[in-house]
Amino acid sequence: MRKGIVIFADADDENAQFLFNQAKSLSANPIFIDTKKLALSYDLYIDLENQDIKFLHTNAKKFNFFVRAVNLIPLNPFSFSSSQKYNEYRNYYSLMFSFLETLKSEGLKVVNPPSTFWCHYFKPYTYYLAQKVGLKIPTTIITPSFRQIYKTYKIFLNQKQKLIIKPIAGGETVKELNEETLEKIKLSTTVYILQEKIQGTNIRIFTLGNKFLCAFSIEYDTNKSIDYRDLNPKELKIKTTKVSNEIKKLSLKLAKEIGLLFSGIDFIVKNNDYYFLDINPAPMFAGFEFHSSFPISQKIIEYLSN
Repeated sequence: MRKGIVIFADADDENAQFLFNQAKSLSANPIFIDTKKLALSYDLYIDLENQDIKFLHTNAKKFNFFVRAVNLIPLNPFSFSSSQKYNEYRNYYSLMFSFLETLKSEGLKVVNPPSTFWCHYFKPYTYYLAQKVGLKIPTTIITPSFRQIYKTYKIFLNQKQKLIIKPIAGGETVKELNEETLEKIKLSTTVYILQEKIQGTNIRIFTLGNKFLCAFSIEYDTNKSIDYRDLNPKELKIKTTKVSNEIKKLSLKLAKEIGLLFSGIDFIVKNNDYYFLDINPAPMFAGFEFHSSFPISQKIIEYLSN
């Protein structure tokens, strides 16, 4: 029997809307849950004594779930006009988190469960796990100390090597560490990641359901930006590419270690060496599909429908 598909996402999320429209075109009858709205709008129901979990008055086990927005950011009390509003949303997210995690534990497909979204914020631990499964990472230093940042910059400069800098928990794009960047951050209290800048080819790998799905190379003018996300999509040249079986295996191993059923894993490749950069529990995929015609959304829909 085909399962229904429920998409949990912000209504403005372009990738979620793209998946929703693709699912409709394939007669998958998807349901879109706008995570900005309160739980009362959707009637989520958990009866632990009778092990009864309902969604829109229907047994929730008739569905599989695609999740792009259940995280801790909305729990910031400074984002709300009153303590009452803050408490309402805190309770709402507690219900959504518990609802989805319970369904995952009951054997339903939850792509991805909210308990995996930590990897977007706790990058040092993600790097540790990447090394643990056997992936290479660039030379990496993590520090809140401007003095240490400046010292490291000078060491690399003397060796005629370059560094990139990025916040430890994301939220900003990657920048090259230079005198201008140093001037901007010298009074900052942010914890930063410093990494050796490796000149090579950017590769994005997608995994789905504990299987390798596809890989793309991303070519662009690095003189304009280190991070391709800063550029207009029209400036990117994205095409499908091949990667080694070893990298496929290690990518799947990392996704499984974190608990991701769907992931986007970024590498930079130099002289056939793959250096791990990041893994995303809610990766953007619509742009890759648009540029390459590889049917990522269809593969996700087929996976969730079965």
